Amino acid sequence: MKRQQFETEFISPVTICDIEIGNNIIDSKGFWNYLNSDIITLGLFSGNKITILQREKEDKEEFWKEYLLKELKNVPAMFCFNTKMEKGSLIGYLNLSRFFEEIQPFCGKGCNKDNFFNDILKDNLVPEIFIPKDPLKGDGSKVQGKYEDGKYEDIILHNKSCLIKEYWIFINKFKILKKYGPNIENGWWVGLMPFGK
Repeated sequence: MKRQQFETEFISPVTICDIEIGNNIIDSKGFWNYLNSDIITLGLFSGNKITILQREKEDKEEFWKEYLLKELKNVPAMFCFNTKMEKGSLIGYLNLSRFFEEIQPFCGKGCNKDNFFNDILKDNLVPEIFIPKDPLKGDGSKVQGKYEDGKYEDIILHNKSCLIKEYWIFINKFKILKKYGPNIENGWWVGLMPFGK
């Protein structure tokens, strides 16, 4: 098991959580069954520290689960981009329920993490030196292959990048909502084109 900690020059006032999974959770009907998630990476961003726990293939699963539970013991509430993913995965994998708040400003076609982050980049809301480097280029579908090949550092850096993007989306959430207010109804994007186009 790997545990890495990074310090940032910016401070998250909340605990942001992001996980990576090592399995395909799409069921036979095409739905995502988060309860079946096999968590291989847990990232937490709080204050100016990012902590990432990474399971290695040779780790015993029970030891890994105990370590995750210990890390999350004093974290009663977390923010994440998509609460269904993190909350469902933690319940299914660890039988652990926590309060989650969603960072995603609104849902709908094109409303993914990278499109929101790219939008705030266009508005110059993120200083260039704070734009994260991601070896997977934002493509979380590559995590399983990297895990299979033992490329743990790529997964860790991808998870770190996700946490930083989520932080900037969280910090700018109300600016995003104000900017796109006329195209949002009941938390859903209703613009003529998918968001980000």
